[in-house]
Amino acid sequence: MALQDYHKYDTEFLVQQYESINAMYDNPELLGESHVATMRRAFQSYDKDGNGVLDKYEVQDLLTNHFKESGRTKKPKQADIEEFFAQLDDDHSQEIDFEEFKLFLVFNMKKRLLEPLHDYFSECGLNLEPLIIKKGEEEKDLI
Repeated sequence: MALQDYHKYDTEFLVQQYESINAMYDNPELLGESHVATMRRAFQSYDKDGNGVLDKYEVQDLLTNHFKESGRTKKPKQADIEEFFAQLDDDHSQEIDFEEFKLFLVFNMKKRLLEPLHDYFSECGLNLEPLIIKKGEEEKDLI
């Protein structure tokens, strides 16, 4: 749903959708098996050596795709890769496991889905609670 399309929907419906999406992403265990299976397939597509974790070389592909999805035309530099890797590597193991990858995906989906809807509500004068997008317990803006 593009930002300009929101006016086509009943405001109460949009608020319900917003609250539902927000609750789901605040509680990733509510995602459901099909979402998790899709995330696992994505993870496995980056896990080139099949060892069940992503190293910095494999994360470079992930960051390159993340840049493309964010509308950036440049390729990530080594400093970008290092910073991105550190943000994903919650346990500082020097590898990204599936749970860390899943949190990254959840964070980005929430940001991509909820920010435009929250902005629309603000433009309409609806005062919802401030949208805070967090990765884990910390507020983060992944590159």
